[in-house]
Amino acid sequence: MHRIGWKKIDTLIFVLGILGLFVYLYLYPKSLPEGAIKAPLDKKLIVEKAKEFLDAQSVEWRKFRARPAFVHNANALHYYQINSGIEQANKKIADGEVPVFYWRVRFRQPQNLDNLIKVSRENDDTAENVVQKMTKDTLIVDLTTKGEVFGFAISVSLDSIEAVPRDSALQIALQFLQRRSQINLNDYQLLDPDDTENDLTPVKKFVWERNTKIDDFSEKLTVKVAGSGIVQFTRFFKPPKNYQASNDYPELKGLIIVLVFVIIFILMLVLFIYKSRNDQIEQKHNMLLSVFIALFWSIMLVQSLLASDTRGLLLFFMPLITTTPFIFLGFLIASSLGESEAREVWPEKLFTIDMFRSGSFFFPQWSMSILRGFSLAFISLGILVLGIQLFDWKLDFFTTIDKEQLYKKFSVVPVFYIFVQGAVSVSFGETVFRLFTISFLKRLLKKTVFVFIAAALTWLISFGAYSQVHFSSFWLTLTMNLVLACLLIFFFMKWDFLTVLWGAFSFYLIRELHPFLFFGNESLIYNGYALWVFLGVVFIIALLGLRSKYQDKVLREYVPDYKIRQQERERLARELEIAKQVQASFLPEKNPQISGLDIASVCIPAKEVGGDYYDFLPLGESKLGIVIGDVSGKGIPAAFHMTLTKGFLKSQAKLDLSPRELLINLNELFWENVKRGTFISMIYGIIDVRERKFTFARAGHNPLLILKSREGLRSVLPKGLALGLTSGEVFGSNIDEYELPLSAGDVLILYTDGFSEAMNPDKEEFGEENLEKLISELGHHSAQGILNLIENNVRQFVESAPQHDDMTMIVMKIME
Repeated sequence: MHRIGWKKIDTLIFVLGILGLFVYLYLYPKSLPEGAIKAPLDKKLIVEKAKEFLDAQSVEWRKFRARPAFVHNANALHYYQINSGIEQANKKIADGEVPVFYWRVRFRQPQNLDNLIKVSRENDDTAENVVQKMTKDTLIVDLTTKGEVFGFAISVSLDSIEAVPRDSALQIALQFLQRRSQINLNDYQLLDPDDTENDLTPVKKFVWERNTKIDDFSEKLTVKVAGSGIVQFTRFFKPPKNYQASNDYPELKGLIIVLVFVIIFILMLVLFIYKSRNDQIEQKHNMLLSVFIALFWSIMLVQSLLASDTRGLLLFFMPLITTTPFIFLGFLIASSLGESEAREVWPEKLFTIDMFRSGSFFFPQWSMSILRGFSLAFISLGILVLGIQLFDWKLDFFTTIDKEQLYKKFSVVPVFYIFVQGAVSVSFGETVFRLFTISFLKRLLKKTVFVFIAAALTWLISFGAYSQVHFSSFWLTLTMNLVLACLLIFFFMKWDFLTVLWGAFSFYLIRELHPFLFFGNESLIYNGYALWVFLGVVFIIALLGLRSKYQDKVLREYVPDYKIRQQERERLARELEIAKQVQASFLPEKNPQISGLDIASVCIPAKEVGGDYYDFLPLGESKLGIVIGDVSGKGIPAAFHMTLTKGFLKSQAKLDLSPRELLINLNELFWENVKRGTFISMIYGIIDVRERKFTFARAGHNPLLILKSREGLRSVLPKGLALGLTSGEVFGSNIDEYELPLSAGDVLILYTDGFSEAMNPDKEEFGEENLEKLISELGHHSAQGILNLIENNVRQFVESAPQHDDMTMIVMKIME
């Protein structure tokens, strides 16, 4: 049962969650690098200011497409953090004296730009270092977050430039700089030109430098003059020369991550194939989920491609076509396999998910999972900022912020992009590392402590974390990731999958959307509001769900299709076992002992039990009744009909009837008591050892084989219909009785078609001919020896092929 009950640990995690949330909200601007971002102007206004600047420079931009991007000077960010601490660094960066975060507007044109000078500036390098990288950028304008231009670059054709003397070019550069009110050239020193530059050089480069009073930064002004125009201007703020941003990440980090994911993928693929072949995988619902994940991935990719201004339909659609199917297949494998593993060791982890699938959407267990998920997210957020504050207090370190984080915060619709990306990232991460990995380790290692440690190490080695914060110290990053991983693992092992899924998703959304409240941008702040409105609505719904009247007894239990099929197979297996037990209980425990007669018998049941039957009926001192039969059908019905037939036979054998008369009476009883379509093939005979004769009748069964000591082997096939095919005169007129005289050394063999129809892997039958040929060579052996040799030869023939029918045989040899 999955009862809901408020426990002390729930109170504890909720209190810790509330504390964690308040700690995060208070410390966020002081702890995380994006807390320094101030972007009061939206992208549209930034682009307009870039165009106004180009108009002022008489640069034609109207044939070009503008692409604004929010970027940062990583070296300056790291220097501020190490030199001042993260809290003070964020304050200084927000003041904007050094443009750590800024806008870069790129204008691109469709025509071929060969033979053009490409000048630009990367985040923390001089412009000329990236000349070769910017092969498709024709115009670049860099603006501060307040919209002030502090750098631009124009691509110009070499053929169109008329070289001017350096002195003339210098005057052009000075006039340009003097028009910029924020620059006082008296504070700068003009550096010597490059040795390679002369009056014939088409582009003249001038560099001024000064030491600022801003935290020991130096500022470098670079102006490039082509002909009579300015083609590049940059203001670059550089940390002191003795500063070097570095980290202690191992060189093999990337390789380690790749290896971990390759190993996990191969393991999952092998298990997926194995479980699929054994029908242990649920794919119907996971197929739909995989479609949504692939769709979300496509949406993310399209936005990225549009932002990158990818040219040409082929270049645009190629990433979409090549990656989306792999995302679909990857999530299908991960979700199907994770579910299968979890159901095997702790199906209760999927209870709330199962209720959704069965049509229940509002019940207390769901509410508790959501509320616990909120607690997980809030506790993790609190630990994140407290950890950063502790590291910042004791250590000289810096945090990084990657381009992807900045890109998605300034995408077309940030809240939508982040929501979609979070759904993809969290679904993959929690399905692979929580649902699959922990469940797999649970099945493998059993002990909880070993499972916990192994799961944490797996998450750690993969460097996985939703914090999106990486420290300059490799070990600090691992420490933070380990703490967050342990929280996720604890919540999953203590409660359920929905708890960690919602917890990780909430954590991701808050990390990515809460910063919008601090950007000072009216057009972006709604993203932050949307976050808390969304989470607030979910929180209220979860609270209301606690009062739901749903009880366990009215919740519809969801059972996956493969589990239904598995239960059916288990039911059939139980029936099969019962049938085997019934069959075994009605077969002779041992062969009878009669002077002058050597008897051996065997019944080898198939995987799918048939209805083979044989028995011995004592009829006096020297007489023995022998019966062998094969009931049509398999499993429980065949076992039941065999039991019924044995009862009929026992009652008729007491009447001192001939074999023919007994089979006629047996047929009437069978016809009256069994529904049409069921029949039995049978041979019933009486062997008289004193008189040395065997009298028998056959009801549609395989022929009797007799190996005469002097005449060789022959088959005897008297006329006869199977029991249950017809009744009355039709049956009686079509059955004959046959008497065989016997002598010392003669061998009688009765068998079912399981021997003659045994098949090898190539679907070839052993056959009557092979059986008779084999028996004809075995007359000098005992009855048991003959039986053993026949059985061994048949087994060698079939090799590893499965046995589909019972194999029954009786061998009798007349002794001296």
